[in-house]
Amino acid sequence: MLNVYNRNYERIGYIESYSYLSWVRRYSIVGEFELKCAPENLPLLSLGNILAKINDNEGAIIETILIESVEQEVITVRGRFLGVVLESRIIWDTENLQGDLGQCIGQLINNHAINPGDTDRCIPGLSYESILIGKNISMQVSFKNLLETVTGIISEAGIGIKAVLTKDGILLSLYMGREHPFVFSREFENLLSQNYTDSIKDYANIAKIAGEGEGSSRLMVVLGDEVGFNRKEIFVDAKDLRSSEYENNEQYLKALELRGKERLFERRRRESFDAVANTNSNLVYRVDFDLGDIVTVKSSLLGISRRLRITEIIETYDADGLHVDLVFGDPLPTLGERLKGVV
Repeated sequence: MLNVYNRNYERIGYIESYSYLSWVRRYSIVGEFELKCAPENLPLLSLGNILAKINDNEGAIIETILIESVEQEVITVRGRFLGVVLESRIIWDTENLQGDLGQCIGQLINNHAINPGDTDRCIPGLSYESILIGKNISMQVSFKNLLETVTGIISEAGIGIKAVLTKDGILLSLYMGREHPFVFSREFENLLSQNYTDSIKDYANIAKIAGEGEGSSRLMVVLGDEVGFNRKEIFVDAKDLRSSEYENNEQYLKALELRGKERLFERRRRESFDAVANTNSNLVYRVDFDLGDIVTVKSSLLGISRRLRITEIIETYDADGLHVDLVFGDPLPTLGERLKGVV
């Protein structure tokens, strides 16, 4: 059963039955869902309303409603998890981020979504639970999308983000997955199937970053030291970073280096296992393991054993019950990431 809430976070009803639900949970970026149900549920399914599984405070916002009529009418509803509210804001001016990553993310969210200088920019009911991550960052950011900036920073640091529904609104927080000794393998019968991907299709390890200036007088910084066949080069245009915005030349060079590191991270090698979990095995989902946890994934057939993070979990509910698909490691970029120019 799914509870339905309006934009004021008030419960307005529930959807008791549906033919299909895909609930895609992601660690460092916003998850998504797709629901197929009967037309009698349509009065509850307004754009902007929130869906949440019963006894679960993880919610998602309705963004698309499709009504199909062939032999019978079917309602298809799609949307993304609550953290997507950050996508509606940009970093309105320049933010200097210095210190613990958790506090810096809180600074961004507070200044541009919770308590901005212009109260028209406030997102009602949004709050952030600040925690110390133990990883420091030093960077400057201006005019970028707030959600893309937050998820970009935490993805590179290996940090997850949660957005949960409370009686007062949406609570955002960062977290780190747990370390477990568990081994996931078909041989241990806790996986029903397993696919392994290792890709350097978009890989780069050398970045030439160009700062301000024109022609041969333009300031250049180079990151990386690979040679020969292993060397994969990219050019990074960072003309938008101006030395006049920094206290000294050293800080400006660090900003150029950071831009280069961001682009190289986006072009990293991608290694992942996609697997279907056996929900009847000795390991219980959301008790023994959950999104963000680090476990061992093993394939005797391939001769591979890796310590990998669970970066995505796809819960699928249909006539046959619950299916759980797990993604371990670093999956290939989605079409949406490619269209946004992330890679």
